[in-house]
Amino acid sequence: MTDQTPSEPAAPQHTAAANTPAEFVPVEALPVEALPVEVAPVVAAPVEAAPVEAAPVEAAPVAIGDHSGTAAATAPAGWYAVAPGSAQQRWWDGAQWTQHVYEPSAAAAQAAAVTPAARAPEGTRPGTVWFWLLAVGVPVLQLLSLIPVSIYFTQVIGASSQLIGANAGSSNLAAVGFSPSYLLAVLAGWFIYAICVVFAALDWRDLRHRGVPRPFHWAWSFFVILVGWPAVYMIGRTVVVKRRTGAGLAPFWIYVALQVVAFVVIGIVAVAAFVQFFTAVGNGLNAAGNVS
Repeated sequence: MTDQTPSEPAAPQHTAAANTPAEFVPVEALPVEALPVEVAPVVAAPVEAAPVEAAPVEAAPVAIGDHSGTAAATAPAGWYAVAPGSAQQRWWDGAQWTQHVYEPSAAAAQAAAVTPAARAPEGTRPGTVWFWLLAVGVPVLQLLSLIPVSIYFTQVIGASSQLIGANAGSSNLAAVGFSPSYLLAVLAGWFIYAICVVFAALDWRDLRHRGVPRPFHWAWSFFVILVGWPAVYMIGRTVVVKRRTGAGLAPFWIYVALQVVAFVVIGIVAVAAFVQFFTAVGNGLNAAGNVS
């Protein structure tokens, strides 16, 4: 029997693979890749732009009466031209057109009517001696002219009654037509017409010298020939002077009062003349009946 000495176990062979865990991978085996770099996103600050409002004329060129058009929603309330290039404007209330229309030319005319240039200087006296003569003198002359007129009508009535009663007296009636009372009545009427025109012209001249702008023109006094009294000039002159000076009504109201008195007296004289005429005609007819 052979003695066999147990041999020492062989020293283990240490290798890199044996000493490396299974999950370990050498660095050299990793692929060379760039590590990802996280960059924070750059966000631009929001820029708040001011709201742009549409121009009112270009945004809503709507003509007057066109209710179908609408303006831009951003157009604020205000006055806008009704059409491009138009001077007329219309009110937009912010949502729709209204019926309010503005005419610059008309507004300018109204403003010009109340400007200081249209008024007389402070302290200007509105009454002139010529206007007072018109206000007081004309009604008085009209009353005085009734004297020759009444005489003339009395003569005409007497001659007419004689003509009816006796079938004669035509010569007397013709003579009455050229009597002094008739001529005096006609001259009195034309004299009143003349002084109305002359006094109105002198009154107009004095108002201009006092600085009253654009007084009522004296040529309106010629209407006295048509209406028989200077009412047209009296009314127009009073209204204009009141606007220019703020006064001047007293002569007109005195004229109105005197003219009312004159009308009443003229009416009474006319009624009396007609009564006298018809009475004379009746007497003439009775006389003619008795003669026959």
